[in-house]
Amino acid sequence: MRDLYSKCYLSLFTAENEDFGLVPLESMVSSKPVIAFDEDEPREMVVNGISGFLVKSKGEMASKMLLLAERPEIAVDMGLKRREIVGKRFSSFFSEIDEILDNVEPRRNGHPVKALIRQNIPFL
Repeated sequence: MRDLYSKCYLSLFTAENEDFGLVPLESMVSSKPVIAFDEDEPREMVVNGISGFLVKSKGEMASKMLLLAERPEIAVDMGLKRREIVGKRFSSFFSEIDEILDNVEPRRNGHPVKALIRQNIPFL
């Protein structure tokens, strides 16, 4: 996943009525802005116009995609701000996950479990 996120300049979160999607969170950690529909969960993670865009329609989503494609410096700036936000808002969540991982079986098939999980989940 990290490789894929490193190659993109933004993430789209097109799900509607989804309680908690991982795309916005993964994007935050990967320093990528998110364009999402203006609903409950995305409002928790996207500061509209600062770390991405919250949109009301598919047409508005396409317009914001075009803006970021034509102005990559805006996407970079928004991505950096997203990274700051994840550190502030979710640091206690990550600390709890880290503590849980410290208490699981330390090795699986000769490999450290915590390292395997961190390698495959980009936001931990």
